[in-house]
Amino acid sequence: MQPVCAMTEQVSYSVWPAVQLANFQWVPSRHRVLVINVVCLFWNTYIGWRAEMALRHCRLPDTVVDAAADT
Repeated sequence: MQPVCAMTEQVSYSVWPAVQLANFQWVPSRHRVLVINVVCLFWNTYIGWRAEMALRHCRLPDTVVDAAADT
């Protein structure tokens, strides 16, 4: 999971400074929160997608341990 976090962090460092720079440079102040909310919507979708892909590529154990059977 560590490489996924590192990759997501790198993408974050490239996306958010650019978004904030454009937001403060060209977006009127009354629309700035809206711009950040829209970008957050896509960012959270990206984070969820990356997490799902990391889980799908994880090697899961072949057997399931039943806690009730141990007692």
